[in-house]
Amino acid sequence: MKHLLYLSSIIVLISFQKAHALDSAANGWGDVTNCIQMSINLKDGGQMLRTNQPVELTVRYRNVSTNETVFIYSPLLVAADVTYLFQVVSPSGKDISPVSRKTSPAGSSVDRAIPPNGIIQFEIDLSRLCRFEEAGTYKVIVKKVILPQKVGEWFTVVSNQLDFDITD
Repeated sequence: MKHLLYLSSIIVLISFQKAHALDSAANGWGDVTNCIQMSINLKDGGQMLRTNQPVELTVRYRNVSTNETVFIYSPLLVAADVTYLFQVVSPSGKDISPVSRKTSPAGSSVDRAIPPNGIIQFEIDLSRLCRFEEAGTYKVIVKKVILPQKVGEWFTVVSNQLDFDITD
């Protein structure tokens, strides 16, 4: 009987994890990492842009913790934030990801608080960092390195994959 109860508990746990992963993907969120999820979308909410139109992203962070505030480091010029890594693939399959900076830019920065169950967002003009010259479907994933406020290790949060089209 104990084995049956144990086995049932494992099945329920696995089902919950799969359902949560599907829910995250369906709602445009990346996987949860240390209570944080990241989501990227085009700023206007669409999936299509015209050639020479800026590629502006809305980057959202969700704190799924029920009792801990998390802080996200951000220079006032978000596109210059060295804790971001952008992976961009052109319609022809070429990696056009911007080169990651290894040193922090000069200027001011802030730590933005995300309360328990809270969401914050930033806007990033990705066209300032890489060139979108081809018509077709682009694929973008954003990664952000975060240092916990409590003593801990740096960790990386990964966004959902954003696919969008650029037309002539």
